[in-house]
Amino acid sequence: MPKRSWSCNFSIVTTQAQALLDAARAESNTNVRSLPPDLIFAQLKQDYNIGRLADTDAGGATLIELAAVTGTGLHVLEGVLARAAVALLRGELVRAERFIGSALDLTGNGDATGHPGPALMHGWLAIERADVDRSRHFLAPLLASDRYARAYWAWWPCWLNVLFGVGMAAADADFTRMTVEIAEEGAEQNPSVATLKGLALNLRGLFSGDIAMVSESVQILQRSPRAVLRATGAESYGRLLLAAGERDAALAQLDTAWDEYHQMGAWGRRARVQQVMRDAGVRRQRWVTARREGESARTLTEAEHRVALLIADGHTNKSAAQELGVSAYTVGSQVRSIYFKLGVRSRVQLANVLLDRGQRR
Repeated sequence: MPKRSWSCNFSIVTTQAQALLDAARAESNTNVRSLPPDLIFAQLKQDYNIGRLADTDAGGATLIELAAVTGTGLHVLEGVLARAAVALLRGELVRAERFIGSALDLTGNGDATGHPGPALMHGWLAIERADVDRSRHFLAPLLASDRYARAYWAWWPCWLNVLFGVGMAAADADFTRMTVEIAEEGAEQNPSVATLKGLALNLRGLFSGDIAMVSESVQILQRSPRAVLRATGAESYGRLLLAAGERDAALAQLDTAWDEYHQMGAWGRRARVQQVMRDAGVRRQRWVTARREGESARTLTEAEHRVALLIADGHTNKSAAQELGVSAYTVGSQVRSIYFKLGVRSRVQLANVLLDRGQRR
């Protein structure tokens, strides 16, 4: 079969893309509820690509709500999968599992291997839980599917690192080699795109243990607008240098990765880098500061506090929504956030926490 170009103009990812999105938003007015789901989805992808994870999560929630109203099931699925990806980067595995379960329900067959989106997320979740065989079970069919199909998920750069990591963890040379070849084909078809060139070099260098090649890849990825790939590149280089005994250079790269993950809110990835540095005998003051900031971030927002008081007083999500003039879906999303922030699992526990805080009689 002749190769087909899969150039997707990946260079249009930051300034120009955002300008187009802003113009479209202006034409639809500034009220997010007046925006078509297609535009919200485009903004969501833009936010994810450049590492605005909080905006991605919020965009996913909005997309789910609006698409459910308009009956566009595919957009509901995309919103759920986006929120699952954010949860995985944050290290919120239980939350990610819930979203993935919702995605399976939306596909209608309950089988993650039958749809690329839930299959990818299931494989990612499994590898985060160190279940290599289960991860490979979900991801191998994605690699084996038609590489030139329009919807071939492995083409998307951010997923290739996940696939590569699974192949390496499983010591599956064929699986890993195929992932590297896909990355290289992408770079070949898009020679001017730093994201794809840097990714291909990074994976090939890691696969062959070539430190010089990985070093070159990190320099190229610095020009990429994709924050996750920049951070992953620096992390992989740092780990390779540490294994080679080049401690100072390794720590510099790991610090860079930590900063990137921290800035985008990828707390799970940040913790992973932090553990590698701890194992190397390193401590950083900013880790303590970041932990304190993270704890303060669990304070309820004003909107969440209003919802919490109503729920603790016996309101259902529906009646609280009517009281506040918002949708029941919005209240449900806020209740889940409240439970997560306060570490509770029921309305009774919520009422007791608010009582302890002196916020409810």
